[in-house]
Amino acid sequence: MLTEEQLEYFECFGFLHLRKAFSHAEIEQITELAEETWEKVLGRRLQGEEDAGVNRFVERSARLTELVTDSRIYEPVRQLLGDNFLWQGSEGNRGVPPNLKVHNWHADRPGAKEAEYRRLKIMLYLDPTTKETGAFRVIPGSHRPGFNDSLSEFTSRHSEERPTFFGLEGADVPCHAAESNPGDIVMFHYSLYHAVYGKTGPRRYIALKYVSAPQNDEQLLSLQRWSQYVFEPDEAFRNSKDERIRRMVAGTDELAARVAELAPETVA
Repeated sequence: MLTEEQLEYFECFGFLHLRKAFSHAEIEQITELAEETWEKVLGRRLQGEEDAGVNRFVERSARLTELVTDSRIYEPVRQLLGDNFLWQGSEGNRGVPPNLKVHNWHADRPGAKEAEYRRLKIMLYLDPTTKETGAFRVIPGSHRPGFNDSLSEFTSRHSEERPTFFGLEGADVPCHAAESNPGDIVMFHYSLYHAVYGKTGPRRYIALKYVSAPQNDEQLLSLQRWSQYVFEPDEAFRNSKDERIRRMVAGTDELAARVAELAPETVA
């Protein structure tokens, strides 16, 4: 459970870094399960710093799925998104793809309207990270609509080969680096501006993604635009015997039907 101070911190800064949430033994087991999952998908055991990115990652492993229902993750998500939050999928990433040596400043869901609709990503890094070796950097408070709008050019330029921001190299932009060790939980609002510089090593991590239940048609259409997975949860989650998981995917068929009424041209 998050404390009142932690909830206020998230409201103000748009992220939280929970240290030593999982023990060394637990992380060793999670890392081995992650390696087994990459192997199952790719057909061979990856070595060293080989890179891979797999979606629907924890859904492929019953034991990794336990992360989703673990109270150290589930309860903070519920506190931040409300009881009826929705599952938005997962990723398992390792290594540094040649075309992604840096991840320049951007927000996953930029703009004031998107900033008002709360989405949450949880990162479990399975290798240590420092500011100089690929730690997750954030601009605290940049999830807030006014501040968010003032940084909109960052998102439009983040795919450039070597953009500058306010005349600065990306790595020199004022920020907080969430330097982490295996066992930490890093969570952030999808509209928070973030970046990564100096990626190196195996850099293995699992990402879990969530969104609050849409409160109006505009938010529902935002889901259709950005989060199609919400309407197509994995069968392992649809058929889960776990009440927490069933709650995360409940009602998605009804939401999909409503989207079809609102914007039939966007539905295949």
